[in-house]
Amino acid sequence: MSEEQGSVNVQIFRVATPRSAIFRVKRWFYANFYTPNKKAGREDVAEENKKVWEELARTLIERIGDLGVDAIRITLEYSSKVLSYEVGKGQEPIPIVRFKPIKAKIEMFRKIGEEEIPFETNEE
Repeated sequence: MSEEQGSVNVQIFRVATPRSAIFRVKRWFYANFYTPNKKAGREDVAEENKKVWEELARTLIERIGDLGVDAIRITLEYSSKVLSYEVGKGQEPIPIVRFKPIKAKIEMFRKIGEEEIPFETNEE
């Protein structure tokens, strides 16, 4: 792995409804690649990452919308490169990280039926 590319990481999200799955990815992205950069005063990197996120989200939403499934799990492979460290307002140094998605995998789940299991209670 060259210094130019950064490190390759994989984030696996929990099984959720399609809408919730996208929300989980969004919350993870903003917590790791947008808000820290913004707090450190690097709006340029934060906005660059946000543009990448918007394209990723658009692609995921289009693909998920075509699937017609009940639940999904998103696995995201991405590259992250620490550009520098900035000191936030009275905090420890904050890494300024550039985000670049490599690929996403969507596992699909459908409800195929249900089974009811009655339980007997011993009331006296």
